[in-house]
Amino acid sequence: MPFRMKTWIYLLCFPLTLATANIRAPVLVPQYETKIVSPQAEGITVLREELNFDCPELFQGNSEYATMLSMTCGANIRYFIKNIKAQRLLLRFVFSGGGDVAWKIDESSQVIKKSDHEAGAKQLNCRWCDSKEIKLFQSEHSFLIPEGEHQIQIQYQQKLSFLEVEYGYSKKSQWSQSFTYETWPLKEWKIDHKFTLRLTIKTPLDKTSPGQSERALDARCYQNQSESSKLEEIPFKSIKQENHSIATFVLHTIPHQINCSYAQDLKNGRRFK
Repeated sequence: MPFRMKTWIYLLCFPLTLATANIRAPVLVPQYETKIVSPQAEGITVLREELNFDCPELFQGNSEYATMLSMTCGANIRYFIKNIKAQRLLLRFVFSGGGDVAWKIDESSQVIKKSDHEAGAKQLNCRWCDSKEIKLFQSEHSFLIPEGEHQIQIQYQQKLSFLEVEYGYSKKSQWSQSFTYETWPLKEWKIDHKFTLRLTIKTPLDKTSPGQSERALDARCYQNQSESSKLEEIPFKSIKQENHSIATFVLHTIPHQINCSYAQDLKNGRRFK
């Protein structure tokens, strides 16, 4: 069996809570899902995984699809592995975005590769935007993995989904921004008994509330154990660092997927379920 790791990146949708005073549905701008699909590689053990997202400020006002499409989180994904024998591993990264993908193993130089369109992707339904611009991309790279412990790193720009959570004809729209990362393919690998998955979301402090001091945005992540099972909130710790807030989520098992979103306020069911 060839050794392959496929990576995808899913983005998020939310439940819709409609205010009775509104006669239209809230706007939802979706993105493709992302996941990391990887048949088991013989002799490789996954020690831990780190998912780090440096995300932009909240979109404000009425929907502008071109602007939303240009907003991304800088993503840095790291896999820490142990290999019992030297072997070549093909990594295929499939994601919603485009542009360059930077690949790196240990302290070697980065390999920059452009992404191409992924053929055969399902068509996304976006009634408010030109769905032809919502595309799925892929990038591949082959590593020679020596024996021993190593770190594989992937850097790319993660596009966001947008849900209008506050709206009306007499007020400015408020938005929730989100992404989803699927982790279930790692279950096909050998997992170390001390495995940890650490995810961080870095967001600018919110400056949009008149008369209020800067405050951290409400960032939440949820996980489930199968595609049909209920999402459960992941405990987190949040700190302020200069003009940003950093929320950290830690798991010791591999879920099916992790759904993350951030907004001024994620209460009242305004999150993915």
